[in-house]
Amino acid sequence: MRMPTKEEWFEISQRFEINANFPNCLGAVDGKHIRIKPQQSGSMFLNYKYFFFIVLMAVVDFDYNFVFIDVGSYGKDCAVFKKTQFWKSLIDNTLNIPTPCDEAFALHTNLLRPYGGLRLWRRRVAWCAS
Repeated sequence: MRMPTKEEWFEISQRFEINANFPNCLGAVDGKHIRIKPQQSGSMFLNYKYFFFIVLMAVVDFDYNFVFIDVGSYGKDCAVFKKTQFWKSLIDNTLNIPTPCDEAFALHTNLLRPYGGLRLWRRRVAWCAS
């Protein structure tokens, strides 16, 4: 799968900014554990929910079109992501993009993630109720 051109990255960024008020965003990343039943795999592909799996790691644009995919690894999302060519290109600054992701991924110079803990609206409701 080829990476987007500079013009395509710009279009992706514009879609995030116009539709989600999220400037300079070029994609969203996440992993999905896909159930499999490999023959004689041992425990290597067995996850914490006790089913056999491989990980589909993907980066999508605002319209949920795949920008990058990696399938076939096993492990936690963060570890799998760090084995992908996308991660290597991100670290080498050959992509030069900030990427929003979920709490499963470690914070890094080029990776954004949501704030942990309570959501701000819950704190406000708790403060107003007191």
